[in-house]
Amino acid sequence: MRKLALWLALLFSACPSLANVSAPITFHKEVPEQCGLTVLENLGALAFGNDYENRTTTLKLVSNRKGARVHFKLNQIHLGDLEQIIDPSQVHFKLEAPNIYEGDINYWKQGVELHPKLFNPDGIVHVSARVETSEDRVPAGLLNIYIEWGIECI
Repeated sequence: MRKLALWLALLFSACPSLANVSAPITFHKEVPEQCGLTVLENLGALAFGNDYENRTTTLKLVSNRKGARVHFKLNQIHLGDLEQIIDPSQVHFKLEAPNIYEGDINYWKQGVELHPKLFNPDGIVHVSARVETSEDRVPAGLLNIYIEWGIECI
């Protein structure tokens, strides 16, 4: 027993840090800034009239910069076969993020400013489209509107 006590005394005197009851440590990782959007589901249906259809396009917005806001806007649009039939002011989009924003092409070219804290927790937003005219005023067949959305983290 004396040998054990002597050995422990030597051990603690030779290595004083072993006598401490706590020691600070730090874990770290540099996380790069992210800013972007991804199309998760491109299932949106084009509606005619005053109401949007229930089928939406689902996007994921990403912004992890502290205090940043997101400027979400329409970068490009091509109306396809509708271009000769309707005025661009008749095309409307609705964004649910979860607050609802709605406007025509000019409104969306200016864009809206969103704060990431107001996104759904997973960054998911839904976009719907409608044309302010009755369906019987457009040609039969498949009609497409080609859109490019963009975001800028500010």
